[in-house]
Amino acid sequence: MVIHYESGNEAPIGLPSAVFLHGFMGSGRDFGQLCERLGAHRHCVRVDLPGHGRSVGLLRQTPMSIRAMVEEVVGLLDHLEFEAVDVVGYSMGGRVAMLLALQHPERVRTLVLESASPGIEGKEERAERARLDGARAREMREEGLEHFLERWYQLELFESLRAHPGFEGMVRERSRGDVQALSRVVAEASPGLQESLWSRLSELAIPSLWLAGELDARYAAMSERAAHRSGGEVRIIEGAGHSAHLEAPDAVADAISGFWTTA
Repeated sequence: MVIHYESGNEAPIGLPSAVFLHGFMGSGRDFGQLCERLGAHRHCVRVDLPGHGRSVGLLRQTPMSIRAMVEEVVGLLDHLEFEAVDVVGYSMGGRVAMLLALQHPERVRTLVLESASPGIEGKEERAERARLDGARAREMREEGLEHFLERWYQLELFESLRAHPGFEGMVRERSRGDVQALSRVVAEASPGLQESLWSRLSELAIPSLWLAGELDARYAAMSERAAHRSGGEVRIIEGAGHSAHLEAPDAVADAISGFWTTA
């Protein structure tokens, strides 16, 4: 059984393939606008990661760690008979993409990482984040997804997304997620349980592009630092926050297509 995916754009025959990995509580559908704009450049494959979208029923017993998600993506690449692909990952999906490129470098041709963290460097900070995410998972199970969503999207990094005209519709769609599966993702895919990849970024031997919104100062600075460590490029998207592909799809598509052209 492989994770669910969609490849909706009518790409010209012979175009390379790109795999898109969404963030926490999202699905492959989040990349719909972006893939409409990139369809002339790549055959776009939009994945539902374990615990999300239409992969929930298929993979209910699957581990939800980042490492386990990487292996599910590799299984999909095998199923589709893709040797090497361009990978685009956002936030949690960016962490999956990063580890995929490090663990299976022969499967990744280029790497685009949007609002993606290489991890928490301090041992104590990782332990504290793991405790926090364990509490978040319990809260989600006990109080329900709607309550969790209300608190989650009050986080500062989503401030600009809250002003987006599509925000309320997105939250309604998220509220239909599977509470048990998503609570497992919160706990098992916590950055507190994943090794920091900062010291391994120099191992990335493929072209990489680090994207962040200028309104998301923390991730903009992080992307600058990560690009320097990895020898990659960085692009800060003007007027966008943490979810730049939703807030400014034209600018993000231009950045990605330009990167693919020169990579």
